[in-house]
Amino acid sequence: MNSSFIDLGGHSLKMVFLVNAIKKEFGVKLKLQDIFKGKTISQLSELIEIEIWLETKNNKQDQRKEVVL
Repeated sequence: MNSSFIDLGGHSLKMVFLVNAIKKEFGVKLKLQDIFKGKTISQLSELIEIEIWLETKNNKQDQRKEVVL
């Protein structure tokens, strides 16, 4: 979990597959540079959680705005 995708043998084609799999599974679109910059698997996991949280927060704010109007 403390190794980067690249250190684990990942390469550019696998990176594209990973980004697409994350988008499909979690609804989160990561940038290739997030993976390429050597983020560890744990850091990528945290980034996914943050993106999900932000999306949830934004959706709740949108819903509040709709109710207020």
